[in-house]
Amino acid sequence: MNMKRHIVHCLAWTVIAVPLLVVPFSTASATATTPSPPEGSHASPGASPSQTLGTATSNGDLENVSEATAEVLELTRSESSELTVLTVRITNNGTENIHANNFSNPVYDYRHTHLSGVTLLDNSSSTRHHPLIDAETNCLCSGYVSLSPYDPLIEPNQSTDYWTTYRVPSDTTTVSVEIPGFDPIDDVPVG
Repeated sequence: MNMKRHIVHCLAWTVIAVPLLVVPFSTASATATTPSPPEGSHASPGASPSQTLGTATSNGDLENVSEATAEVLELTRSESSELTVLTVRITNNGTENIHANNFSNPVYDYRHTHLSGVTLLDNSSSTRHHPLIDAETNCLCSGYVSLSPYDPLIEPNQSTDYWTTYRVPSDTTTVSVEIPGFDPIDDVPVG
């Protein structure tokens, strides 16, 4: 009898949890086309080289992130929730590798820090949105626990696409995307 109750309990949690995890990713990739990425880049599903919602250049704040460009390729909110997925492309125009650890969060303790420092700022409400974390404090973003192919190094003259997940209220229409080592990318529309 206890085994039967355990199975029902597990199935119930699966029915509840799976849509929460799948919705933002399927929404983000279902709306975009997937042309071939430029040679030497590691493109994520749904990202296109021609899609750019904003760009920034490295600002010299981080020694290990110089001569680089960041492009916002996509910022899409789920139709059924406030879960929002950001896709950015980092291009290394320098001579040294750039590691995704450079984009870690200095405020919150994420288990794996890659890209956890990429934040969204809603200027109208002065609210900063940090990437979501799972029950084990992993960032819901490209990185160690990501199911998508992931490359933490951006080699010279290469581009790599990364994604991060947030909870952005439905009344937020634009944000500033803030990536450590880059100037803010302002007025990015939330799609």
